[in-house]
Amino acid sequence: YTYNKNTLNKLETSVLEYHTRAIATVKGIQILEEQLEKNRF
Repeated sequence: YTYNKNTLNKLETSVLEYHTRAIATVKGIQILEEQLEKNRF
């Protein structure tokens, strides 16, 4: 049980790091800004 919990935490950390790096790219920032503009009412 503890082993599975630790494995899940490691996977979650890796996924968060991956998404953070993807968002931090220039293209990712441009896409984020476009989405914010579209969702502004």
